[in-house]
Amino acid sequence: MSSTILRLAAGLLLLGGLFYFGLIDLGVLRTALHYPATLAFATFVSLLAIPTAAFRWQLLLRSQALNLRLVDTVRIAAISTFFGTFLPGAVGGDIIRIVYIHRASFGRRTGAYMSILVDRLIGFAALMIYGIVVTLCRPSGGYHSLEYALLLFASGFVTSIAIVLVLGDRALRIINALFTGRWHKIAEMIERVALALRQYRLAWPALAYSLGVSILVSGMQIGAIVIIAVFMNFGGLSTADYTIAAAYGLMVNNVPLTPGGLGVGESAFASLCVALGGVASVPYGTIFLLFRCVLMISVLPGLLVYLIYPDRARLLEKVDTVGRD
Repeated sequence: MSSTILRLAAGLLLLGGLFYFGLIDLGVLRTALHYPATLAFATFVSLLAIPTAAFRWQLLLRSQALNLRLVDTVRIAAISTFFGTFLPGAVGGDIIRIVYIHRASFGRRTGAYMSILVDRLIGFAALMIYGIVVTLCRPSGGYHSLEYALLLFASGFVTSIAIVLVLGDRALRIINALFTGRWHKIAEMIERVALALRQYRLAWPALAYSLGVSILVSGMQIGAIVIIAVFMNFGGLSTADYTIAAAYGLMVNNVPLTPGGLGVGESAFASLCVALGGVASVPYGTIFLLFRCVLMISVLPGLLVYLIYPDRARLLEKVDTVGRD
């Protein structure tokens, strides 16, 4: 409880700093009401991202022999997205997914937990791919140290995720040899994780499809931010620059420092906008704050689903109980 209060205080402090330095303008927030069509479209796009992300997770679950109905996957995704918006960072939503899938995946729990981790990693990779592609589309003659740093970071991040998914099980089996015969519980846990990663490596088409879906989801989220920035006539940056700032802003927003990334996403987005050549006097943080308001509206159906969804134990049509864990 105390840690949550501290995180909330940190988020409010960050927002206060953005207000103080003029990167968030309450007047612009009021002006947003003059653009109902823009806000409605951004809300619709953000809402559509939830079932699309649920389909991505369903693909990853099936790779672990867990056959979840799409309607149930969407229900869990809606609930976890709602709580993830208000709990510390996106990890809060992942905890909700773990709670719902724990009893339902009896016999395949390690695979179920790994599906959430891999789902999160693929989501991050998609954001970084957007950052790489859009940055490369900028004229190379205008590159500064920032562009090169972003390309290096994003490329390294995507490469690291690929290495984990392709070679992770083999590396874990080597590590497991150090524990075998000494710490049986640790060795057994490592073996289960390695098995789950091996299943993903063998089911590489599902990973490829999941990445494609993730690129679509990230495009929806980034698109909602860019729509707000462009159609509300925020000046100083191109659509490509807003796309770069949105991709990395969403990435940083997922860091579990404050509830829902409050203040963190706004700070990262505004800083990148200025660093990419924006006018320092433009309140760029307001764009991300407006997106947060849109996001809060779009996740409200998750609260309704949580209130009316009676059973979290019978989610799977069929459970493979071979190799229980």
